[in-house]
Order: sequence, then structure tokens, then C-alpha cells
Amino acid sequence: MLFEKPIAHLGFAVPDVEVAVAHWVETAGAGPFCRIGNGPLRLRDTTYEGAPARWSHSTSTGQWGDLLLELFESHEAEPAGLAEALGIGSYGLHHVGWFVEDLEAESARLERLGAPLILAAGINEQDFAFHDARALIGVRVELYRKLPRVAEHYAAVRRAAVGWDGTDPLLPLAEFRARYGSDPLR
Repeated sequence: MLFEKPIAHLGFAVPDVEVAVAHWVETAGAGPFCRIGNGPLRLRDTTYEGAPARWSHSTSTGQWGDLLLELFESHEAEPAGLAEALGIGSYGLHHVGWFVEDLEAESARLERLGAPLILAAGINEQDFAFHDARALIGVRVELYRKLPRVAEHYAAVRRAAVGWDGTDPLLPLAEFRARYGSDPLR
């Protein structure tokens, strides 16, 4: 069985984060959104097929119903095979994500089920992996550990949505943190 954990977030690839946030706020009532980082995120230890790789993207998170919604804009991915596997240039539902206790064990389990590893990387102390589960469920899967700061960020995004009146739909991380708490990158 592929889904042994509940889905923690939905990730949508978008051509422009700010335009996508406005669309999700207007059409789905999602938000408010927090822009993570100032520009492209700086990933570490990025690999594709076991070799060094690069993936540059910007991301924002907001609440949509019971799920965290991630809107991300890819800037570049190298080598070309990674760009293709990540679907760079394609937009819409990109992945589902769930928390794991053991990233390596869950990653190996997904590979055994027929969802090959696309990318392994990290940001600060958070490691994550993307698997290609499109043949199984139609989307990719992102795995990551539920570190305390990640849990805090999810809680802050959830708090921000309660009673939100639609103003300030996209806040920089520092302002979001000042209003609602949490810093997923500290």
C-alpha cells in the first residue's frame, strides 16, 4: 500500500508564485500565504540518480481546508533529466507530501513499490526526497521528517487561516512569523 501516512500537503507547480497566490485566494479561499525565503531557496546535497544536481525554486505555503498548500515556482534544474523528471515547465498538481520518521527507509519502500527516487536534497537540517509515483497515483510524492520547526510552521499556517479576512494574502517570512509565529528555516 502506497499511502501508509496521511497526506500533509499538496504541492502545485506554478509559473509565478504571486499570481498563483492571488488565484488561490480568489477561487478557493486559501490563505494567507507565507513566502519561504527571499528568492530561490538554497538547497544542499542535491542529487539526481546519485549524482550532484541543482534545483532552484521559490515556494509559498498557505492553508486550504485541512491541508497545507504549497505553491512553488521552479527557476532551474540541472541536469536536463532532473528538469524532465520534476516536470519543469508543467503546471498544476505536482506532488503530495507526507511526514516520515525514517526518510531512507520510506524512500526505499516507495522505490520497491515502483516509485523511483527523482531527487534527494536538504535545506538547513531538513532532508527531503521526491519520488515519481505518477504511474501509481498520477503525481509525485515528497517525503520529509516532521521536525519541530516544520510542525510549528504547519501550526502557524493553520492559525493564520482561522478567521482570516483576505487581507495581506502573501507575506514575507519575517512578517508572517511576527503575526502568526514559526520560522521553518531557522
